[in-house]
Amino acid sequence: MEPVSTRAHAGAMDDARELPPEWVPALDRARRGLTIVDEVGLALRAHRRRLGLSQRGYASLRGLSRAMLARLEAGAGRLSLDTVVGALEGTGFALVLAQVDDDPAPDSEAAAVALAEVVQRLSGAVLRPVPPEAWVPTDLVARVRGGSRRFPAHRAVLAVTNPPMWWWMHEFFAGPSEEPKWYAPVCHLDRRAPIAREDGGTAGAA
Repeated sequence: MEPVSTRAHAGAMDDARELPPEWVPALDRARRGLTIVDEVGLALRAHRRRLGLSQRGYASLRGLSRAMLARLEAGAGRLSLDTVVGALEGTGFALVLAQVDDDPAPDSEAAAVALAEVVQRLSGAVLRPVPPEAWVPTDLVARVRGGSRRFPAHRAVLAVTNPPMWWWMHEFFAGPSEEPKWYAPVCHLDRRAPIAREDGGTAGAA
């Protein structure tokens, strides 16, 4: 089962969207290593980001439990095909079954476009290939410390250039710990919400 997408490699420096230069090689590797399981999760995150919803709010809207949505985003390959297809309905993304040619065309992007045109004629839907560059770069490389999960889809993720104050105050002086590499600040207009720490906790200052 393949997504309507192209695996054509567009180069390490294309559209990194202001990602710090030291992360560009990791972004390039992530794009080249994308699987259908990855893209199902990325598609769902992209949809709820467009709606501006938290994981809990999005799950409620879609009639899913938060645990099921988390599984879909992190490991859809372990779920039934019916579950995955149903979760993608109404998101603007779909799965497409494609025939694999033993002698693929040299221009994989052109082949993907041709496939999309065939599917469009058969289904009446307007389908376009989704290139790896379409996904938000931080969704591909940014993880909390330990690499266990991504950041919330409704927040912008930024690279840490200097360790934040909470790390110095609560961790550095208390003993060695890994410096945070990413953080997802809460919008300053939401004064009631604490600032999200890189490790998933909260702090009074970024």
